[in-house]
Amino acid sequence: MGENVSRILIETIVKKTLSDIKESPERSIRNLVDMALNFSEGRFQQHFFTAAQTMLQNENSSYYDLIRDIVFHVDSQRILTFGMNVGYNSCTLGAKAIRHFEQQYHFNIPWTLEFCVKGSTLEDLYDTYASLIEQGKKLGIYNWVIFTFDHPAAVFKLVETHPNLAFTVVCSCDDITDEFLDEAELLYNMMISVRYTENMEDICQKMRDRSLLYSIFLRYHPDQIHDILSGDLFCSAESMHAAFTMLMPDFSIPADQAEQVYNQTVALRNRQLYETVPIDIFYDFHLIDSVISNEAHVLGFDLDGSLCTFSQKLSLPEYNLFQNSLQDILKAAVPMKESSSYQAD
Repeated sequence: MGENVSRILIETIVKKTLSDIKESPERSIRNLVDMALNFSEGRFQQHFFTAAQTMLQNENSSYYDLIRDIVFHVDSQRILTFGMNVGYNSCTLGAKAIRHFEQQYHFNIPWTLEFCVKGSTLEDLYDTYASLIEQGKKLGIYNWVIFTFDHPAAVFKLVETHPNLAFTVVCSCDDITDEFLDEAELLYNMMISVRYTENMEDICQKMRDRSLLYSIFLRYHPDQIHDILSGDLFCSAESMHAAFTMLMPDFSIPADQAEQVYNQTVALRNRQLYETVPIDIFYDFHLIDSVISNEAHVLGFDLDGSLCTFSQKLSLPEYNLFQNSLQDILKAAVPMKESSSYQAD
């Protein structure tokens, strides 16, 4: 009951802020972040809003222009629903549940879970993925990333079934048809992330015309590192009005080089030069998980059901989504260290 009241109060404040932003984005956003920091109870919320407060002290930040653009061009109910599902359900309720169940079960639980699907074969595997999401939700996982490789609209049933979860659906330009967009318009708890290719401006403009929240996704290879570090990629994403530019190093990138790219990307992000927010799905998600939990993990499932960690694919049967429950997989793959002790929020 208390959590429902808290969400209602927060939603009311956010709705008013979304309206006020159109008149004065700088003041409205700063006031909202200041207030959120004052009422933050958990360490994740305090960490996040302190960082946001510091960044917004830059009055020349391009993020103010980004926020204004989102408010004017993305459906307000979509902003509210997706934002509340990530910011409140995932990072507040979910974080609290994750810490509780980690103490109870003695295995690690990621704050976000990823999985890969082929829409053309999803019907045969639907019950497995539906069960995965239900199991994850019970453990406190409210944030999901779905990588689709054909017919992405097939996953919309999963998204629609869980209106209090946040889904990012990664798909290719060729799969974004008018019929796809017709269905996507009905889902307010989802962000589309389109794989970066040349000549994708028309697709982004179609999503913008429909007031959708969208981002750009790039699984970068060695020959694309220069475009990231030079800022060319973010200039391109900015021109297409992508709210976020989501990055992931290809497995061909050595770990030390991927970390170097991430560190320089963070430096670009902190300079706030571009009207798009760079997010590295590996390193940023790992950072967020390290704030929520004592031991951080980035986990996902490949097309064949194998568990993938931050650095490797685990192909043994005990780590396979199609053969075991999520709890059994987490217990086998990421048990908590005996020396790990919890700090109270």
